[in-house]
Amino acid sequence: MTYDKEYQAAYYLKNRESIVAKRKARRETSEFKAKSREYHQKYNAMNPHKTREGARRRRARIRKVETRPYSEAQVLELYGLLCHICFRQIDLDAPRQQGKGANWHMGLHIDHIVPISSGGGDTLENVRPAHAICNLRKGPIQLVCQGRIIT
Repeated sequence: MTYDKEYQAAYYLKNRESIVAKRKARRETSEFKAKSREYHQKYNAMNPHKTREGARRRRARIRKVETRPYSEAQVLELYGLLCHICFRQIDLDAPRQQGKGANWHMGLHIDHIVPISSGGGDTLENVRPAHAICNLRKGPIQLVCQGRIIT
């Protein structure tokens, strides 16, 4: 069976309405929705960096601020592994979400110097690596040892 692109294009144009209706009906089935949801959950679990990148771009697009693609590896290569707030080493093996495991507060967060919500762009020049807890609190980590604050 050969696939002639011209024939396929002509067939689609001739039968466009019925083809679109069939595709839409298929997408509305619960079986299709369940498979799609399962696929996206697996994809997001295997590619958390892409999920975070997409969320950043979406926020920037909504706020209508400048956005240029960059990766977390580029941020770490350019600015190093020190938290820009407290100047301590970031643990790349630590989980990034609050309460998702031991030592989560030392995990990597990408911090926007000028927040997207305040008009800062989602660009490599406007981000720095930070500890999760420093980014969430916007201040350096204060470790408490035997009732004393260790800086």
